[in-house]
Amino acid sequence: MDNSETDRPTENLKKSPAPVSRITRGVNHQDLRMNLKKSSGLDSGHINDDVLAQMIQIVFSRATQDIRSPQRFAFSCISKEFYELASLAESVIEHKQSQQKPRIVTCPVHHMEHSAERECPGHRADRLAGILTP
Repeated sequence: MDNSETDRPTENLKKSPAPVSRITRGVNHQDLRMNLKKSSGLDSGHINDDVLAQMIQIVFSRATQDIRSPQRFAFSCISKEFYELASLAESVIEHKQSQQKPRIVTCPVHHMEHSAERECPGHRADRLAGILTP
């Protein structure tokens, strides 16, 4: 009897890796989404992970005592004011994106760092003084 067929691992039994869930402040996003849908009927599928992470940050920033169970705390708070938190989180993210730091460049003539959106301070001073610079 030939056992070579049964001794080899089968190709069909290979498991695909489980999807990795993002975790914010000890809260598993995938579990939170599942609990919101199952317990509260709230579908968070249209909310991306960045917005959900910001929602978690908001409710944690409001906490007045130590949080013993981050997952339950986040679920409890978010399920009570889901739509309001989603809207607030989107606004916070938009504000953060609009407040990005300007790009800093160095003037090759004056060797001064300045914002790329503005004129080099040395060039400005030269221009105001009537001095021509290359």
